[in-house]
Amino acid sequence: MDKLSRRNNLSHVELMRAINNLPDRLGDAYHSIEMIDVIDHIARRYKLNSEERWELAGLVYDVILGLLSPIEIKHELKRRIEFNEEQLGFVQGELDAFIFNHIRADLNAFYGLEKEPEVNKARPGSSSNQNKINDPYREPVE
Repeated sequence: MDKLSRRNNLSHVELMRAINNLPDRLGDAYHSIEMIDVIDHIARRYKLNSEERWELAGLVYDVILGLLSPIEIKHELKRRIEFNEEQLGFVQGELDAFIFNHIRADLNAFYGLEKEPEVNKARPGSSSNQNKINDPYREPVE
């Protein structure tokens, strides 16, 4: 059964080139200790064994490297780790909330995925912004 990360299909030189060519935010995510902590917390919460932990981490790294679309991750989680439907939804939600949502725009821009809806960068409530989308979670921190 082919459960290995798609990164295993790359030579060491190809993998290093792919990592070095990542935009700054994706490179930071790839090397992030916080991301490893999120993966570890998910693995402990769902009592994953060592092999399953590596599979989960491999899937996340494959997404960041553009070897796996974020859309495909649900199918791969089910196939590689065999979560039940409820667990699958929770795990995918946690990966989105704590990892992918923070880099979604960067993933979309770098890999040409679906476009993000235009988000109003101005402060909510200003008169010139009433017809635009206001999303306080996507506004820059001042």
